[in-house]
Amino acid sequence: MGIRDKFELKGRNYIVTGGAMGIGYNVSRDIAEMGGNIAVLDLEAQPKEPLFELREKFNVKIHYFQCDVGIEQALDSAFEQAVAALGSLDGIVTCAGIAIDKPFPEQTWQEVEKIFHVNSMGTFHSTQLAVTQMQKQKTPGSIVLIASITAHSNLPGFRMAGYNMSKGGVKMLSKALSAELAPFGIRVNSISPAFIRTNQTQVVRDAAPTAVSDLMDTTPPMRRIGEANEVSPAAVYLLSDASAYTTGADILITGGIHTGRGGDYEIVQPCSNCVKRQNVEACVFKDHLPRVAGKPKPRSTRPEHDELQSTVTPLSPSNVLSPALLGIPNCRGGDEHHKKRQRTERPFTEGPNTAPNMLWTSRGVQVHVGSSASLSFLILLRDTLTKYTGSSTFTDASHSSVMLENRSPVTGNDHLAECSHSFDEHVELIDMYYAATSGVLDVIPKKNDLLAHMQAIDTSGIQLAVLHAVIAIGAQCRGGLQDKQCERTHIAKARRVAFNALQDDQLDVNLVRVFITMAYYMFGACRRNTAFMYIGIAARASDTLGLYLQPANTYLWKSVRILDLLVAAILGRSPATADYSRSNWRVDKSPTHRQLCLNASYGVWSIVDQIVQKLYRKSKTDANIVKDFLDRLSRWSAELPPPLKSDPPQGLSEIEQRGYVIGNVHVSCAYYYAVVIATRQYLIAVLHRALSGAQATNTTETTQLANACVESALLMLQTCREVREAGILLDNMCLLKAWVFASGMIVGFAFFVDPYSYTGLEQALIDACHVLQHLSILSPQAKQYYDILQALHKAATEHHERQTAKAPDVTPLVTKIFSLGQGPTETDISEASSSGNTLLSSSLPAEQTFFFDNHFECADSVAVQFWDELLLDTCE
Repeated sequence: MGIRDKFELKGRNYIVTGGAMGIGYNVSRDIAEMGGNIAVLDLEAQPKEPLFELREKFNVKIHYFQCDVGIEQALDSAFEQAVAALGSLDGIVTCAGIAIDKPFPEQTWQEVEKIFHVNSMGTFHSTQLAVTQMQKQKTPGSIVLIASITAHSNLPGFRMAGYNMSKGGVKMLSKALSAELAPFGIRVNSISPAFIRTNQTQVVRDAAPTAVSDLMDTTPPMRRIGEANEVSPAAVYLLSDASAYTTGADILITGGIHTGRGGDYEIVQPCSNCVKRQNVEACVFKDHLPRVAGKPKPRSTRPEHDELQSTVTPLSPSNVLSPALLGIPNCRGGDEHHKKRQRTERPFTEGPNTAPNMLWTSRGVQVHVGSSASLSFLILLRDTLTKYTGSSTFTDASHSSVMLENRSPVTGNDHLAECSHSFDEHVELIDMYYAATSGVLDVIPKKNDLLAHMQAIDTSGIQLAVLHAVIAIGAQCRGGLQDKQCERTHIAKARRVAFNALQDDQLDVNLVRVFITMAYYMFGACRRNTAFMYIGIAARASDTLGLYLQPANTYLWKSVRILDLLVAAILGRSPATADYSRSNWRVDKSPTHRQLCLNASYGVWSIVDQIVQKLYRKSKTDANIVKDFLDRLSRWSAELPPPLKSDPPQGLSEIEQRGYVIGNVHVSCAYYYAVVIATRQYLIAVLHRALSGAQATNTTETTQLANACVESALLMLQTCREVREAGILLDNMCLLKAWVFASGMIVGFAFFVDPYSYTGLEQALIDACHVLQHLSILSPQAKQYYDILQALHKAATEHHERQTAKAPDVTPLVTKIFSLGQGPTETDISEASSSGNTLLSSSLPAEQTFFFDNHFECADSVAVQFWDELLLDTCE
């Protein structure tokens, strides 16, 4: 028998539990390709993968039976039907399994019991039924049990005690049965996979913080997650005659995890002390170094990936991936080690107090984030509160030196399933795209043009790529159960075509459209660095084509410019586009609401760009420049067309009404963000003085500008709360989450220093958390923002409680002597006679000092137009 013949399974019959998707489906597919007939038992009503297509493709029998392997009666019934359909049984592969990731004390009896019913008892009884059938047939057979790497060792970053125990039992069952059943010609082996890309692991990656997701790529020495079709060939080997003398074996398919953590000598997570001091480059784990002839080897100290936040305790952002979690000792460098490269304390001035920073990406690369960025303000905020109030859950977060981002689930080697959405569903996603991007993008004004591309057979590749990117954004914002696969499929196709066109010098307007649209998608996917680079490509292509000179492409050029300035301001980086103010730009006599929003956004973001250039590129500035910007913003708002300040008109569809409101929200929130970014330095100066206890030297001008910063943040959060309560908020709004986070830190800082300085601070902070919690369902980045603001709120509340506890008890100066209808008690008489009736106390209450002048009593009662006039009046 030749080697190829030994792997043949032609004419043999197998049962696969959990074969509807993931590893189980790939096992089924490989068995079918080798000629075997299959009966799949799975909990799903229908297979998630094209299982029945294997029937005709490989000319084999395919049967499917819905069954919960954790229920004995259901398993007995389905197994009997499967054997009847197949006619006989030559083997079984037990792939069905479930898991839970949560702290050990929180894993309930019911949860662990369910895990054991499926993973342990389901495997045990499935194997028992298979052995009974083979012995009844008096035929040999092969049994393959899917165990896990967790049966051998713990996985860093995961808390899966119940699952680990169940899989340890599966592995031991294989060894026990291999000896017991060998005399009957029945071989029993197991396979122990580690991180494998399946639907289940993808759900974990989407829900978990970036660091947890990245562990699946960084832990294996092979530096990537495994594929399900890299596990299934081992099952074919164990089922076939190629393994005729193999029993009791356990095949580890882990990318090398079982040999030791990947890259320990090259990639090391810095200790928490070095991270806290932003001193990661100098961190050395001396006790963990390999030694040769008594001398330690040099090692790289590049950090591991993003923070590992608890998915169960959102108020604990300090629960991060640390060396202790990975079995790596803390840095032994001590104080002298940290002093070598300790950061110098940033001075507080009237000008910008935030400073540029170098932050780590999820891939362990340092990137620049400028002083206008919210992340730079976050670092300053943590430094300030640590200095004056000590440590807290907010200030102790070890991930302060990493960039809050997500990592792509899609790589160039992905085998993506086709999108299962119908034509009408794709049209709905296109409508969702138009609603989500109102006020930011107008790359294809007419929806009919996209529909024509979708229906046309001769549509060129780059035109189709634009359509793919549009559909991906629509699916990303809607976030339905089936939209995730649709989103990934279409963005992968758009990216593939776009880069092929770029490589082939296919320079035209559609190249600009596809890259600026993909940039918006990447911003929504929490991949801001990628978005920034895509914008650069779109900007250079626009400049090369001279789009700013072409009236027909006015709105496309403005879209590129708006997104460029927006992302540049949020990240504190230089924009890629130049300011081309042209008199021959297209001017529509009857512009659509979408065009009105885009024109307004172009105006306000042009002002933001100048604010960043003038105020955040100098060490100090004066209030006259800020007031000049506020004056320009006020004139801009006064010139806004009435439709941008009003509700949508009657007669619009639901999705059109949504797009109308979202466009207005994008415009108004951009305005509030502009005021915040212009006045933030004055708020920092005022709050810093209040924290330091220094004598109040704030000028009226400084106080007014600080008030303007808080007022604008309050108005933004009020607007976002209103659209959330109205049900207009989409499930993924990439711009809104960044603005809400920036405003949330403003009101959170003010609330921390003095909760009574301004009306509505705590409620606004809670509103920000609610909005981010809504967006966190689909956005890991929004979840990180939510955790940070929650921690800030908790730290502020605890700080206020400590301050209250420290305040001395004050005896009131006056007490009530007489109450009608109430006579003196015996105790009152006794105390009065023994101590005398002292009515006055020499203790005076401490004087309450407010650092805001409270020009604005209540943010909820101030209209936008009135606020503009009031702001300018107070700043003169």
